[in-house]
Amino acid sequence: MSQIKRNIPDAAWTLYTLFPAASGTGYSTPVWDLVLAGNVSRESFEVLISVDATPSLTSGQTAVLTLQDSADGTNFAAIADLEPITVTAGAGGGAATSARRMLSSSTRQYIRVAVTMGTGDSSTVGYTLQLVF
Repeated sequence: MSQIKRNIPDAAWTLYTLFPAASGTGYSTPVWDLVLAGNVSRESFEVLISVDATPSLTSGQTAVLTLQDSADGTNFAAIADLEPITVTAGAGGGAATSARRMLSSSTRQYIRVAVTMGTGDSSTVGYTLQLVF
C-alpha cells in the first residue's frame, strides 16, 4: 500500500525560529500541543522543516535539528524513530535544505525542535517548522 503524500501546510501550524548563537542549543517556541490540531490521529501528521542557508556556520561544523516530544510540555526527549536533520557547512557555510518527518502514533502530545549549532554565529537565520496534512 502506498503512502499518501501530504502537501497542504497549515498556516496556523507554521513556526519560524532563529538559530541559537554559535556553539549553542536552542528550542522552537512555542511548543506545539498536537491535541489542539483537532481530531486527527497523530500518524496523519507530517512535519516539514525548512532550514535557511547558514553562511556564518564554520566549515566542517554542523547544525543538528532534532524533533522532540513530551507528555507534559516540560520534559522533552528526542523522538526515537525520527532521524535528526543535519546541515554540514562547507567553505561557504551550510546550504539551505528541507526534510519531512512522519509522526507515528506513539508521538506524545507536545512537540518542539532542538537545534545544536557548531561554531560560527548563525543567529540571524533560522528554520521553519510546519505541520503538513
